Amino acid sequence: MNIEDHILDISEEEEKEKIDQLVSFGCTKLQAKIYLATCILGPSSVKEIMGHCEMHKVEVYRVLYELEKNSILDRILGHPVRFKCKPPREVLSAMILPHIKNLSKINSEKDELEEWLNQLTKNGKEKNIVGKEGFQIYRGKLALKKMIAMLNNASNDIMLSGKASLFDEALENGVLDALNKSIINGVNLRGALNVQPSDIKMVKMFPIGKNIERRHSDKIHSWMMIVDNEEIIFSSAPKALPDEEFIYSGNKRFISNYVKALDILWNDSIPIDERMQELEAELKGTPEIISS
Repeated sequence: MNIEDHILDISEEEEKEKIDQLVSFGCTKLQAKIYLATCILGPSSVKEIMGHCEMHKVEVYRVLYELEKNSILDRILGHPVRFKCKPPREVLSAMILPHIKNLSKINSEKDELEEWLNQLTKNGKEKNIVGKEGFQIYRGKLALKKMIAMLNNASNDIMLSGKASLFDEALENGVLDALNKSIINGVNLRGALNVQPSDIKMVKMFPIGKNIERRHSDKIHSWMMIVDNEEIIFSSAPKALPDEEFIYSGNKRFISNYVKALDILWNDSIPIDERMQELEAELKGTPEIISS
């Protein structure tokens, strides 16, 4: 099939449709028109492109320069100089890359914007019902922010449970400061942790005081925080960052079941000081001695 026959295979409507699609990928209309022309014609002189696109010579040269600069066309030296389209896969991938980067940026900001917008509607009746009785998902940094907000609002009791290693990341991101402030304000803390040898340093950072109880249980695995028996946030995630999911609720009946489960684990646990003695003795290579 010669070039003329190939051109006849493409209707004006189809060519216009494909130009519009290229524009949606990020080309200008003139860039799309000339790139498509080089696809149809093959390596083409400026004169051939002008004839196909029905464009002025100055315009064609300007757009050819843009396309060459953006690595969409290749220049073939000769008499006359010709222009050849780069492989469509390569060109289209390069065109959509800025869109992908933009979508990635938007996606990373989505959760934060959603939370901010939710704050604007907090006083709405429907929002209050969802906030008190329903369940919400928080991810990554937003989950840590939610924990900090819960701790700042605490008035009576805080219950924490989870692998001690899970707290390391959270405590480094402002949660420890909020926890300490609550304790200073007289809030009681019960912390049930699963403490392993690698957690010794982290546990030593964990708050201590008259209104604090700390225990260890090998049966604890998932993260959970309950504030005043009115708010809960929990997850089986191994960490909060970068994008793990946590579930939050103010449903009191739901929370009461978790309080009961934590009480059972609590009663089947040992004081953290005893666990620390065990671990430190193991590290020293001597049998642990725990007073009865």
